[in-house]
Amino acid sequence: MRLTEAQEDEIARGLVARARSEGAELVGPDGLLSGLTKRVLEAALEEELTDHLGL
Repeated sequence: MRLTEAQEDEIARGLVARARSEGAELVGPDGLLSGLTKRVLEAALEEELTDHLGL
């Protein structure tokens, strides 16, 4: 299932709004973007390994 551009925008705006309301940094080593990028890459790699190894 692919998200629409509008759905992706809504998710992004929600994450930024939540980070700001909680006083979290958006960029930098401990920022929202770094953490989100790490989680997306880990999830993608896990899926690739699962597909490759047939688990």
